[in-house]
Amino acid sequence: MKRKWMFVIVFALMLVGVGAASAAPAAQDIPPSPYSDWNGSFLVRPAVPFVWIRRSPFSTGDVMHTIYTGARVKALHVDQSPNSGLVYNDGQWWGYIGSSAGEGWVEVNSLVRDINATPVPASGAQNWRVYNVVRVKASVPFVWLRSSASSDAPNSGQLPSRTTFVVMSTPQYDGAQWWWQVREERGNHVGYVEQNSLEYVRARSTVTAQPIPAGLWMDGYIVRVKANVPFVWLRNAPDSHSGIAETVLKLNELVIGSESSEDASKQLWYKVTAKNGAVGWVEANSLEFVRLG
Repeated sequence: MKRKWMFVIVFALMLVGVGAASAAPAAQDIPPSPYSDWNGSFLVRPAVPFVWIRRSPFSTGDVMHTIYTGARVKALHVDQSPNSGLVYNDGQWWGYIGSSAGEGWVEVNSLVRDINATPVPASGAQNWRVYNVVRVKASVPFVWLRSSASSDAPNSGQLPSRTTFVVMSTPQYDGAQWWWQVREERGNHVGYVEQNSLEYVRARSTVTAQPIPAGLWMDGYIVRVKANVPFVWLRNAPDSHSGIAETVLKLNELVIGSESSEDASKQLWYKVTAKNGAVGWVEANSLEFVRLG
């Protein structure tokens, strides 16, 4: 009898073990990053006819621009960590890049290093830090605020000599000069200014300026659903009666797109992208500014 019960117990344990093994999900091994140092210039591979620059690092991300074989792009960072411009999603590595068409995410395997590119100099950038205050030199009549770190990038405004800015990111090199992403200290203008037009003023620990208000948000800004708004619907058109593409809960972040619109009641809407790549329209009153993109 004892042997019979022992056999039953052993058999039961075997079944539990098999069930647990089959229920356990297979671990997904993330392959090594194709580039240990996400810096410098790249080219679209000769065998790739074109590449889509997406708003988010997903194969379903909103397509913002198209670049073609041989196009030169620059590796960019989304924050201050060394490899913040590399993300593994959808079974492939994505890189955040800047190009003549604009910034965004592309599949890294569609790029190759540009071995003929001008190397980033080991020195030359000022030792400024995020939240430092700089200003336009007295000898410079005005500066253009560029949308990216390039002298041929679209500009969002012209600001005069002695205007002060708060530094918002680490510098970027375009092959000829250094650029800094800045925000007007006593205003809402944001953009990139070449280093040679600026001079250091002082340090500050935080930015106390008011968040950039809706109506002045630009392509690439990061916003979020307000804490007192349980959720928002991403709609297919800038209209509260339009179809719903996605639901986004409070405090979740969204990326502002290049399109905005007013509805019949003069309510301002922005086309945005969610973290999962979903795209739709949200009324601005439900959102608040978080940071620059």
